[in-house]
Amino acid sequence: MIRSADGPWLHVEMHVESLDWVPAVLASLDRPFVIEHPPELRALVAALAARLAGYALVEP
Repeated sequence: MIRSADGPWLHVEMHVESLDWVPAVLASLDRPFVIEHPPELRALVAALAARLAGYALVEP
């Protein structure tokens, strides 16, 4: 569900059975976002960010 909000932000609510795929979708938006809940999603997004940062540092 997407609700309009005043200003540049939108409120998006997702109901999913698994959070595993959500961090990649959020990253693909290439827009700032705030995770209100659940805390497990914050941890998954942080883990993806750490992996991506590590990959970026590897020289061929």
